[in-house]
Amino acid sequence: MKQYQIINAYKAAEKLAECELDPKEQWKVYKLRQFLRPHIEFKTEQEEKIRKKYIEFADDKGNLSGQKAAEYYNDLNELNNIEIEIEDREKPKIQFVKGITCKISEPLEDFIEFTEPAE
Repeated sequence: MKQYQIINAYKAAEKLAECELDPKEQWKVYKLRQFLRPHIEFKTEQEEKIRKKYIEFADDKGNLSGQKAAEYYNDLNELNNIEIEIEDREKPKIQFVKGITCKISEPLEDFIEFTEPAE
């Protein structure tokens, strides 16, 4: 799985945590966020290293231009596309409820099994 997919899943889990889920399902979201958080921290640390690498080439406003800007964005793109091996874990089941949208559920499909809403 690519790093950016994990980041998107974490961001979606943040939004899912705001939905009105029952306590057991909130617990599942909480545990998923804990599981994904080290990947967020890794990405943040690596982005900081990339920023430090290029800070000397920035202008007074902190902007890069030309070849150094291209290299900077290439480094960020490479970071986002790192292949990450995710340990196998059972997907928790969470029922679709009001507030869960496709934009929330789709990035989480590798981590959560969404079930049909109650009638």
